[in-house]
Amino acid sequence: MPARRMARGAVSALAAVLLLAGCTSGNPQPTPTATEGAPEPSASASTAPEDLVRIVVMGDSNTNGFVGTLPQGIDQGMAYVDYVVGDPLTFAGGWGNDGATSTFMAANTPTVEDVDVALIMIGTNNRLAGVPDTQLDTDILQTVEKLAPKETVILGIPPQNASPETPPQVNAHLEEFADAQGFHYFDPWVNLTNKDMKWRSEFFRDGIHTNMTGYKLMGAEVRKYVRTEVLDDPAAQK
Repeated sequence: MPARRMARGAVSALAAVLLLAGCTSGNPQPTPTATEGAPEPSASASTAPEDLVRIVVMGDSNTNGFVGTLPQGIDQGMAYVDYVVGDPLTFAGGWGNDGATSTFMAANTPTVEDVDVALIMIGTNNRLAGVPDTQLDTDILQTVEKLAPKETVILGIPPQNASPETPPQVNAHLEEFADAQGFHYFDPWVNLTNKDMKWRSEFFRDGIHTNMTGYKLMGAEVRKYVRTEVLDDPAAQK
């Protein structure tokens, strides 16, 4: 079985465990979900288990694919992490909830052991909720402290057609903060954004979220960045 297919199957299996453990959308605050006891993702034929890179994702609706929660997004093939995993990257857990602010996300950061790379998409809903950037910074640090990853990647937020000036402002702050903290910063939405800082028509869904094609492309961009810039994987340079 191809490595990517095996990896996606492992993502779905772990997502099912997380969903049964109580990750739900809606107003009641979900209980942080640990991945302890969850089945370990399968290694591919070319990568020994000890050489797998354990990925954790944190985010809001654009992490889930705007279908509720991270497990639901993975199950429906809408979560971008579906297109990040594959030899040697493996899904180790995470959290995501539609509409989550950075504070809500930080409060629900799960305990995940041995995190190699944390992918954190944070701040999309903060301006609408009136959350200041100083709180965003605090929430990022709280999330990273709980996950304790070897490497942290702060992902830029996507276009917002109704307020095209907002994402560039938020992303500029995220990039500056990430640099100051020694984190990585990456904007995976560049190829989905037009010159007016809005969604390109082929990736447009509702002005805030993209379609499955967009999430597939975005996930592939994240995968490439992690392998080439974070892991400096020679095989990914080819």
